[in-house]
Amino acid sequence: MAATMRLSTKAQGRVGVTRCARALTVRVNAYGMKAEYVWADGNEGRPEKGMIFNEMRSKTKVFDEPLGLDASLYPDWSFDGSSTGQAAGNNSDCILRPVRVIKDPIRGDPHVLVMCEVFAPDGTPHPTNTRSKLR
Repeated sequence: MAATMRLSTKAQGRVGVTRCARALTVRVNAYGMKAEYVWADGNEGRPEKGMIFNEMRSKTKVFDEPLGLDASLYPDWSFDGSSTGQAAGNNSDCILRPVRVIKDPIRGDPHVLVMCEVFAPDGTPHPTNTRSKLR
C-alpha cells in the first residue's frame, strides 16, 4: 500500500506559488534576452490634473545575447503608425529610435525596457514626438 502525504492548505499554496514562479522564470528566460520597446502613441488619454498624457505602447524584440544598457546598441524598429493614431493608412510607417535602456523590473535580468522616440520614415521627428523638442 502506497503512502500518501497530505499538505495543509497553507503549504499547498506555497508549493503552488513556487511552481508558478519557477514556470514563469523558465518561460521568460527560455528564448534569449527580451527588449521591450516602449513609446508614447498618438492617442491622447484622459486629462489628469489639467494635463493630457499620451497612451503608452510597446512591442518585444528577442535577442540571442544581452546587449547591455547602451541605447546605441539597439537597432531602430519600424511599426504601423495607423494602429496607434500616428499615421494615415496609406503611408503609415513610423520608426522607433531607442534613447534610453533600463533593466526590466518585471522580467528581471537580462531583460530590458527600451524607451524610444518616434520618427517619420524620412528621419524627422514625428509630430507626436514631443520629447524631440527638448533637445
